[in-house]
Amino acid sequence: MGDVLQKRKLSSFLTQVRRQEKLEDDGVYRLLGVKWYGRGVFVREEKKGKEIKTDRLYRVKTGDFIYNRLFAWKSSFAIIPEEFSDCLVSNEFPLFTSKDDSVDLEYLLRLILLPQNIDRVNRLSGGMSSISRKRFKEDEFLNFEIPSITIEEQRKITSYVKSIENNLADFQSETERQAKRLSQLRQAILQEAIEGKLTAEWRAKNPIRKGDPDTDAAALLAKIKAEKQKLIAEVKIKKEKPLAPIKPEEIPFDLPKGWVWCRLGRLQKHYLLDLLAQCFTNLIMSKREYP
Repeated sequence: MGDVLQKRKLSSFLTQVRRQEKLEDDGVYRLLGVKWYGRGVFVREEKKGKEIKTDRLYRVKTGDFIYNRLFAWKSSFAIIPEEFSDCLVSNEFPLFTSKDDSVDLEYLLRLILLPQNIDRVNRLSGGMSSISRKRFKEDEFLNFEIPSITIEEQRKITSYVKSIENNLADFQSETERQAKRLSQLRQAILQEAIEGKLTAEWRAKNPIRKGDPDTDAAALLAKIKAEKQKLIAEVKIKKEKPLAPIKPEEIPFDLPKGWVWCRLGRLQKHYLLDLLAQCFTNLIMSKREYP
């Protein structure tokens, strides 16, 4: 059997720090928060001392290990980056520093954020019945046990995990770029369809027959209007409020011969579906291949 890793409490690696600061009424202070799911820290707001309910807060420094007692179960752990140094937090955000060089805080952060460890944090969090008021106390945190490995091994693991994180970030960025390009391509295809470019060949082989609702959009709209009037007269549908005519300045481009602009309100759903079905039928019958 392999060697079993020894475990040590976090209290052997970390010490809690309290840099208490008395607030001045006219002083402006950056108040820090910790995001869920290990996504770092952020400035929640800037306030004058007289606008803050307490008169004492705690100053953070670069490299501090911090967590949110109320949302530790939501993976609300982080390390303070340099740009957030000297922000202030309440006692709901305990701060810790390493006692010596035996622990790499980046390694510790990733270790704490493992799902099995967050499950342990959740079980150890106590307080009110409301899940939003469950607190992970400092004593519970410092009594937390982690595998004891050398600082060199910790740094190797951290470096490896960071490289994977960077690759994942690159992959996500590329995926987002490709999704944006796909969206733009779809928009371009839709625009060409609206302008009649995708059906130019079919329309050349199937010229407009004036007055035929199968090929003449104006005739189709007239047919729809007549059928709607009939349904209104038979009290099968309600009479609609007339739509405003389309003004010349509303027309973005010219349509192919036989096509007309209309407001969607003029087409009931079943008419629109019938129209789309007919369009696809015509495309299929034309035997033209589309990608």
